[in-house]
Amino acid sequence: MERKLIRRGDLLLILLLLLAALVLILSSRGPAREDVTAIIYNHGAEIARIPLQEVRETYNIAIDCIPALTVRVEPGSISFSHAECKDQICVRSGALSRPGQMAVCLPAGVSIRLAGTGTEDGPDAVTY
Repeated sequence: MERKLIRRGDLLLILLLLLAALVLILSSRGPAREDVTAIIYNHGAEIARIPLQEVRETYNIAIDCIPALTVRVEPGSISFSHAECKDQICVRSGALSRPGQMAVCLPAGVSIRLAGTGTEDGPDAVTY
């Protein structure tokens, strides 16, 4: 009597698992293209608003603060590229590209927040 390596039930189970994985992957992807705006604050006051989908070339913005900061704006993302503070946490936070992301340089009092379509109105979360 020959023993089958894969039975029909095993094949059906593998197919169902692959289908479930595909559904999870497709549902976790957000909208194909969302308008993202970077908002730069200096001590709570808005100093720049940059629609990232309109950026075509990489450029830097020097922020007038102590310690000095440089913000790099690229097509689709923004980041702190240079900071004269010793901990460099803001620089190590990397590039921001999705709505809701934020990077802060506490010694300089500068923050970058990304807002997307529909994220300006209403609360971020509700707790009870």
